[in-house]
Order: sequence, then structure tokens, then C-alpha cells
Amino acid sequence: MLFKRKFFVFKNIEHKRMIKIFLPISIVFFIFLFALALLFSSSFTKVGTKIIIKNYNSSLSMISKYYQQMRFNTVPIASTLLDDENIQNYIFARKDKPEAMIGAYYTLENVVARNNYLNSIYIYNDTYGFFSNIKGDEGFDNLNDPTLLDFINTHPNNNTLYQRNVHSSNGASKNYLFSGDDTQLVNLFTICNNSYDKNGKLKYGIIVNLDESKARELFFSDMDGSFANFYMFKTDGNFLSHPNPEDYGKSIKDFPLFKQINDLHKNSGDLILKDSDGNSYLACWITQTEMNWKLVYLLPMDQILTPIRTLRNRLLLIFVIILILSYISIYVASKKMEKSLSRKGRLISYLNGNIDNSSFVIYSPQTLFSVASIKIILNKEQMLNEDKMYLSIKAYEYVANYLKSNKLDGFILNIEPNIYLYLIPKSIKNLQSYLQKLQIDIKDDLKIEIDSIYIDGQISFEELPDISKALISALKNVSLEKKEFVLPYKELESPSISGVGLFQTSDLEKALMVKNSKAYHIEVNKMIDNLKLQQDWELFKSLKVYLYYAFESTCTKYLNVKSIGFLAEWRTQILGATTYDELKIALLEIDILIEKANDNESIRHQTELIGTIKGFIDNNIRDVNLSSALIADELKLSLGYVRAQYKSIEGESINDYIGRNRLSLACSQLIETSKSVNEIREVVGFSNYCYFCTYFKKMKGCSPSNYRKQIMEKNMLNDDKELI
Repeated sequence: MLFKRKFFVFKNIEHKRMIKIFLPISIVFFIFLFALALLFSSSFTKVGTKIIIKNYNSSLSMISKYYQQMRFNTVPIASTLLDDENIQNYIFARKDKPEAMIGAYYTLENVVARNNYLNSIYIYNDTYGFFSNIKGDEGFDNLNDPTLLDFINTHPNNNTLYQRNVHSSNGASKNYLFSGDDTQLVNLFTICNNSYDKNGKLKYGIIVNLDESKARELFFSDMDGSFANFYMFKTDGNFLSHPNPEDYGKSIKDFPLFKQINDLHKNSGDLILKDSDGNSYLACWITQTEMNWKLVYLLPMDQILTPIRTLRNRLLLIFVIILILSYISIYVASKKMEKSLSRKGRLISYLNGNIDNSSFVIYSPQTLFSVASIKIILNKEQMLNEDKMYLSIKAYEYVANYLKSNKLDGFILNIEPNIYLYLIPKSIKNLQSYLQKLQIDIKDDLKIEIDSIYIDGQISFEELPDISKALISALKNVSLEKKEFVLPYKELESPSISGVGLFQTSDLEKALMVKNSKAYHIEVNKMIDNLKLQQDWELFKSLKVYLYYAFESTCTKYLNVKSIGFLAEWRTQILGATTYDELKIALLEIDILIEKANDNESIRHQTELIGTIKGFIDNNIRDVNLSSALIADELKLSLGYVRAQYKSIEGESINDYIGRNRLSLACSQLIETSKSVNEIREVVGFSNYCYFCTYFKKMKGCSPSNYRKQIMEKNMLNDDKELI
């Protein structure tokens, strides 16, 4: 009986909710959509168009950054390749052509693989000719790119990206093929790093070609239809990107619609244009002032209006079906909602934009809230001894109990791992004092630190989602540099923009490649200083991931790191960095690898030097002028350096080694030949007969003649014993 009574009450609640909330809202919403579709179709179209414009403008901003990043990444490639040993072996003809080409091929393939918007890379010297990643050995005039020689002669030794249209068999995958021909039109931006002799003839060079069509595909691979509607041109000239390669590089003056956009002199905007045939187009554009670019989407209005009209016509049918199904499933949905969405859960969904404020009967849009964001910073030493999740729960419970004990029992919402949003629908005086006391108490009791940013005053329930996101973002940005702070949101200053980007890490990688510890330290400090100016958590997070994967490859290749354990440990350290200082410490760990690599290089160099010295001595042992000074001259090194290096490794001087070898040769000559002592002295390289005899006696304890006599007597005695 009691169960039936409770169930009946629950049924009444659901029935009332359906009558008072769902039914009126559904009917009003249906009538509104019906009226909107029938009476305000133009307004509906305008709203849909605005949504499309907003999406396309956001897309243009993102594409602008991609293009700018791509250009800045491409420019240093030609200079970086010139420092590569494999490339130097080819362009300076340091190795035989087949061996030089093999090394150059792997280097070029790696560069093109890492930068998949590149069309091709050519290297050249006046001995071997051209070599490319496309066809390999292309000689002097049998080039896959028939316009390359003319371009080099027209733009010698340039370091700026130049536009070119080339018929090539190495084009992008978009098929703009000429009739019956295997080649296709390719749009290139080319940069050279060339050297010429005094007569102006090309001696060697590196030519890097960026493929505009490949870049377009790369940037639009996930945007259906955007590829064919995107254009980019210089504000004072010609197209830098066009769907049709044939129009690439042409002046915008030949295209009235684009000229009309450019003549408006607006950095951004949208406009409906008509061409000479009366066709309407929606133009959305932004201007990249730093690069002098204008990026444009030009979309036929039919392409935009057709789906909107179709959507408008189908809305009635769809919402009729939804209305019917909603009444059938209302009981199940209500029950499920009661179980799955607690008040905190609904608040989080509201803050994330998944539900609107109509889901909260007890709060009106004007209800005022006090708000603060709190970040829990776990001690790394504690995490080695205790479970991370346990520590997080422990810290959360401490914060919740502290607020509750101070009659601040609002909502503590877990927005991200260890980042919480505190909300309470009332005004709190001295909120900063409470947060500062919490900061001190939790550190004393649990050895856990917290950072916090609060709103000085109150905000409305309607403003809560936007302000909360801004508050969390500000907390993450400021916590990159500061520790244990409680700050009011309104006092935070906007970070200055320093222009730091992922492409600027190339100087760090270059310092690693050349194993220059000092340069590496300078570049690390420079990058960290630039990051601090921006205070951008998202940039910091993406940069950590990029640095790890870029440095993993560089360390393996150039610093000969073979320890998987070291890389795994370093990966944990760099990806786990939460402040600029922690990131800096992680980056400077690589200095150990640089020092180790330099030590190994030094040992290898010393071993090669000793081998060279001994080889030279063995080949010139009979030369009376052979000495450490002669060896130093031959090696083009200082005498003191050669002597010091040899003695530090071998433990004896070069002259001692020469003397021992000459003495050994003299002994062999005394035993095996009947030459006179003086003749033997000349053969083994002693310039003075007296000195030879004196040195021989000092080392062997007898004169050369007595040595020969003793050996002969010993041999005769052995022969007699064998006869007996």
C-alpha cells in the first residue's frame, strides 16, 4: 500500500511536469517554428547565413595561421639543409657520386615526409648536376621541373618565396591534367640557397619547392566543399591560392568580384555580390595584415540557400514527429533525467553549453552568484608515495569541508582534473580572505598547494557559462608562472603577444644537431621568456607535445640516444610540466646528452688521430727527417697539441715510439742480413752513426756488433744441440 502511494505521488509529479512544462513549451515551440518557416523565411535564411558566415570566418582565421606557420617553417629549410652532412657530401662532392646520392636521398625524403606540403627539393653542384627527391639523379638538363633552370637564372641566390607555375609529374592529387599528357600544372613557392663563382656561374645550391595545391588539400582535408571555394591573394596584387591552378598567380584585376572585395579596404567582413551573369555569391573575408594577405571564401548563394530551404521545409515534419514521440517517451525521459542529472551535474552541463537555463526552475537568469576557480597542485614527492586519485579526492574533501564549516556551502564543480569551480547563489564578503585562509590551512595540514581566482562581486546566472570559462582559462594561464596565489579576476592583465610559435623551436633543434650546449641554453631561455609574455595555457600544452616528439627524433639521430628508459622518463617529465620553470628544467635535462655526445666525439677524434700518427710513422720510418714536428706539419695541427694528445692516450712520446720502431727494424736487419752496421743505420733512418750506436747500447745493453755476435752464437749453439 505504501509503495502504491509513493508511486502515485511520483506519477502525479510527472503528470504535472508534462502539463505545466513540457506540453506548453512543446506547443509554443511548434507554433514558433511553424510561424518562422511560413512567415519569416527571409529572417530564417538570414539567421542561417549568419551562422554559416561565422563558421567560415572562424575557418579563415584558422587557415590564416596555418598558412603563416607553413611559410615560416619553409623559409629555414634551405639553410638547415646546407648544414646537413649528407647534403654537404653531395653539393661539395666530398664523396663519390653514388654514395653521396644515397645519403642525400634519405635526408631529402625525411624532410619532405616531415613537411608534407613540400613538392620537391633539388640540390646541385657543378660536378654531379641536379639531384631531387622526385627522380633522384637528374643531371644538368634532364629535369622533372623544366622551368627550374630559367627560374634560377632569373632569381639567383634568393631567400624569399617566389611564385611559379610548373608543368610537372609530381603534382598534388587534385586532377587538373592536360589532355592526354602525364604532366599537370603545379603551383609552387620556391626558395633557393645558391652559391655562384666569380663569373656568375652556379657552383652549388639548394632549391625548396612548396606545393600550394598540397597545402590546400592539407588544410581543407576535413572541410567538405571548402577546397573549391577558398581564395587567397595579396592585397596589392595577385592570387596566392586558387582552386584552379591555371588562375594561380593571376592579378585580381581580372576578377571583378575579388577586386570589389579588395576595394572595400576592410580587414574583415561579409557581402553578397553579383557577377556579370546575375549569379549571387556570399563573400566572407579576413585580412592578414602582417603578411599582406586577404583570405576569402566565395560561395554561390544557391549552394548556401538550398540546404537552408530544405531544412526549413523539413522542420515542420521533423518537429511534428518529435512532438508526438516526446509525449510517448516523456515518462521514461523524466525518470532517466532524475537519475542521471543531479543539481551539480545539471550545472556542469549548463556551464558546458549542453543545456540552457530553462532547465533550472529555482534559478532565474538574473539570479546572482559569487564565483571562484580553484586549482589543486599536488606535491610530486607525495605522488610517489600515494595514489594521485586518492590525493585529489582528499584535497577536494578538505576544500568542501572548509567551505561548509564557514557557512559557504555552495557548489564545488569538477571542471577539469584538479580544477574546480566554486559557485554560491549569494553575496560573500571577504571571499578573498576565506580563500587565502584555505590556502594556508590546506598547505599546513595536507602539504598541498592551491591557486585561486575569484570574481570580485557577483554575476548573473545567465552570464555564468561565459564568465566561468574565462575564469578557468585565466587560472590556467596565470598558474604557469605564479604559485600559491589568490587573485581577483578583474585585476588580471591581458598577456602581451610575442608571436612565439612552434616553428621557433627549430633553433633549439639546430643547437642539438650541432651539439652546442651554450647555444642550446640560450635558445631554451629565449623560448621560455617568450612563453612567459603570452601566458597561454593552450600554447604551453601543445608546445610540450611538439617538443617531445621533435626532440625524441633529434636526440636519437644526432645524439645517439639508444636508451628507451631515458626517453620514457624524459617524456613523463616534459609532458607533466605544469609551469614554465618545470618545462625549462625538463628541456635542460637534454644538456646531459649533449655533453655525453661531445665526450664520445672527442674520444673518437683522439682514436682517429693516434691511428693517423702511427700510420704515418710506419710508412716513413726510414726517413731521417721523421719527427713529431714533421707529423704536426703533415696533419696541419700545432706541435704541442699533437704531442699532448699522443702522450695522453699512449703514455709515451712520439719520439719514443719512433725510436722503438727503428730499433726493432735495426735488430731484424742485424739478424737477417749481412749488411754493415752503418748500412743498417741508414736503412732504419738514423742520421748519425755514433748516436745510433749509443742509442742501441742504451736500449739493448750492448753495441749493434755485439748484439749480432750474441745472436749468431746463440743460433749456432741451438743448431749443435739439434745435431746431437
